[in-house]
Formats: sequence, structure tokens, C-alpha cells
Amino acid sequence: MVAYTKGLRAYNDAFGPKKKDHAAVVSILVKNIAVKDPALYDEMSWSYMNPNCTLNSKVLAEDLDWYVAHGYVKVKPDLSKAIDDSYCAAAVNQLGPYAY
Repeated sequence: MVAYTKGLRAYNDAFGPKKKDHAAVVSILVKNIAVKDPALYDEMSWSYMNPNCTLNSKVLAEDLDWYVAHGYVKVKPDLSKAIDDSYCAAAVNQLGPYAY
């Protein structure tokens, strides 16, 4: 989770307001995923990913409600039993909180 959290932070730094190491991150993405035109990365819409690793359980619950309402999920799981942020907390404890 430490490596994953570092990745979240690099992503957030590159595509968030800081634009830190943007070109370097785009170069890595161009080498490793299907989008090969670096210019497209400035046109794409990016999702927010929490650089302190935790899930947004409220939004996840809202999404789950939608899937249940539309019949994609038949039995609604108890998210309080499915979400365990302890690994994220341990990673943030090791790295320190993200500096916005």
C-alpha cells in the first residue's frame, strides 16, 4: 500500500493543481498504456484519487445504491464489513499525510 499511495500522490501531483512532474508522468503513461499521444493527456478528464489512500465510503455507498436500484446487484453487501482502510492508514503513517 505504500507503493500504491506513492503512485496516488504522483498522479495527484501531475494531474492536479500542482502539475508537478507532469511531463514525466505522461511519458510513463505513454510507454505503458494504450493512449500513445502525449497531447491527449491534457485533453482527458481525470478522476480524483485520494492521495491519502482512503476510499470515499459515502460515494461508494451511493454508487452501490444505484446498482441495486437498477438491478445490477441483487443482494446489497454491508460496506462496513467490506471496507478496511487500515492498510491505507498504515501507509500514510509511514509516509506522512499528503501535502496539498
